[in-house]
Amino acid sequence: MQISDDQVNEAALAGFGTDAIRLLCAGDVSTLVDRYGYALALGREPVAAIRDDLANCLAGLRATHLMRIPDAASVTAEYFQPNDIGLFALVALGNALILVACADELSRAACPWRQVQKWSC
Repeated sequence: MQISDDQVNEAALAGFGTDAIRLLCAGDVSTLVDRYGYALALGREPVAAIRDDLANCLAGLRATHLMRIPDAASVTAEYFQPNDIGLFALVALGNALILVACADELSRAACPWRQVQKWSC
Protein backbone atom coordinates (compact mmCIF):
# COMPACT_ATOMS: atom_id res chain seq x y z
CA MET A 1 0.00 0.00 0.00
CA GLN A 2 1.26 3.44 -0.81
CA ILE A 3 0.12 6.42 1.20
CA SER A 4 0.30 10.06 0.27
CA ASP A 5 2.02 12.82 2.22
CA ASP A 6 -1.29 13.85 3.80
CA GLN A 7 -1.82 10.28 5.09
CA VAL A 8 1.29 10.06 7.27
CA ASN A 9 -0.13 12.13 10.11
CA GLU A 10 -1.03 10.45 13.40
CA ALA A 11 -4.79 10.50 12.78
CA ALA A 12 -4.53 8.87 9.35
CA LEU A 13 -2.04 6.25 10.55
CA ALA A 14 -4.25 5.52 13.56
CA GLY A 15 -7.14 4.91 11.16
CA PHE A 16 -5.10 2.52 9.01
CA GLY A 17 -3.77 0.70 12.06
CA THR A 18 -7.19 0.38 13.64
CA ASP A 19 -8.59 -1.06 10.44
CA ALA A 20 -5.67 -3.49 10.06
CA ILE A 21 -5.86 -4.68 13.67
CA ARG A 22 -9.62 -5.19 13.52
CA LEU A 23 -9.30 -7.16 10.25
CA LEU A 24 -6.58 -9.35 11.75
CA CYS A 25 -8.55 -9.98 14.95
CA ALA A 26 -11.65 -10.81 12.90
CA GLY A 27 -9.64 -13.32 10.85
CA ASP A 28 -10.23 -11.43 7.60
CA VAL A 29 -6.65 -11.90 6.40
CA SER A 30 -7.53 -11.71 2.69
CA THR A 31 -8.98 -8.21 3.06
CA LEU A 32 -6.06 -7.23 5.29
CA VAL A 33 -3.58 -8.25 2.57
CA ASP A 34 -5.64 -6.64 -0.19
CA ARG A 35 -5.65 -3.31 1.63
CA TYR A 36 -2.23 -3.23 3.25
CA GLY A 37 0.03 -6.02 1.99
CA TYR A 38 2.49 -7.82 4.25
CA ALA A 39 6.09 -6.63 4.37
CA LEU A 40 7.24 -9.83 6.10
CA ALA A 41 5.86 -12.21 3.48
CA LEU A 42 9.46 -12.63 2.25
CA GLY A 43 8.52 -14.35 -1.00
CA ARG A 44 5.64 -16.32 0.52
CA GLU A 45 2.02 -15.87 -0.51
CA PRO A 46 0.97 -13.00 1.82
CA VAL A 47 -2.30 -14.46 3.16
CA ALA A 48 -0.63 -17.78 3.98
CA ALA A 49 2.39 -15.94 5.41
CA ILE A 50 0.25 -13.94 7.84
CA ARG A 51 -1.67 -17.03 8.91
CA ASP A 52 1.56 -19.01 9.43
CA ASP A 53 3.30 -16.19 11.28
CA LEU A 54 0.26 -15.58 13.47
CA ALA A 55 -0.08 -19.29 14.25
CA ASN A 56 3.61 -19.41 15.26
CA CYS A 57 3.21 -16.35 17.50
CA LEU A 58 0.10 -17.73 19.14
CA ALA A 59 1.74 -21.12 19.68
CA GLY A 60 4.68 -19.39 21.34
CA LEU A 61 2.23 -17.75 23.74
CA ARG A 62 0.25 -20.98 24.18
CA ALA A 63 -2.79 -19.19 22.80
CA THR A 64 -5.28 -20.35 20.20
CA HIS A 65 -6.71 -17.08 18.89
CA LEU A 66 -6.61 -13.31 19.11
CA MET A 67 -8.96 -11.54 21.45
CA ARG A 68 -11.48 -9.06 20.13
CA ILE A 69 -10.38 -5.46 20.62
CA PRO A 70 -12.96 -3.44 22.61
CA ASP A 71 -14.67 -0.68 20.62
CA ALA A 72 -13.55 1.87 23.21
CA ALA A 73 -9.86 0.88 23.06
CA SER A 74 -7.46 3.82 22.84
CA VAL A 75 -5.43 4.23 19.67
CA THR A 76 -2.08 5.94 19.25
CA ALA A 77 0.31 6.33 16.33
CA GLU A 78 3.93 7.22 16.99
CA TYR A 79 6.93 7.56 14.70
CA PHE A 80 10.35 5.93 14.90
CA GLN A 81 13.59 7.85 14.56
CA PRO A 82 15.25 7.46 11.14
CA ASN A 83 16.62 3.95 10.68
CA ASP A 84 18.12 1.73 8.02
CA ILE A 85 15.48 -1.00 8.14
CA GLY A 86 12.50 1.12 7.10
CA LEU A 87 10.45 1.14 10.31
CA PHE A 88 8.27 4.21 10.12
CA ALA A 89 5.55 4.15 12.78
CA LEU A 90 3.90 2.00 15.39
CA VAL A 91 0.13 2.03 15.81
CA ALA A 92 -1.30 0.69 19.05
CA LEU A 93 -4.97 -0.16 19.52
CA GLY A 94 -5.58 -1.38 23.02
CA ASN A 95 -2.80 -3.93 23.51
CA ALA A 96 -2.47 -4.78 19.80
CA LEU A 97 0.36 -3.28 17.74
CA ILE A 98 0.88 -2.75 14.00
CA LEU A 99 4.20 -1.64 12.49
CA VAL A 100 4.20 0.68 9.48
CA ALA A 101 7.27 0.31 7.27
CA CYS A 102 8.60 2.33 4.33
CA ALA A 103 9.26 -0.10 1.51
CA ASP A 104 12.22 1.44 -0.28
CA GLU A 105 15.11 3.86 0.03
CA LEU A 106 13.24 6.69 -1.72
CA SER A 107 10.13 6.45 0.47
CA ARG A 108 12.28 6.17 3.62
CA ALA A 109 14.01 9.41 2.67
CA ALA A 110 10.63 11.16 2.39
CA CYS A 111 9.17 9.85 5.66
CA PRO A 112 8.61 12.48 8.36
CA TRP A 113 10.34 11.14 11.46
CA ARG A 114 9.64 11.79 15.08
CA GLN A 115 10.93 9.99 18.10
CA VAL A 116 8.51 7.60 19.77
CA GLN A 117 7.53 9.43 22.93
CA LYS A 118 4.50 7.67 24.29
CA TRP A 119 2.89 4.25 24.41
CA SER A 120 -0.75 3.55 25.13
CA CYS A 121 -1.74 -0.03 25.80
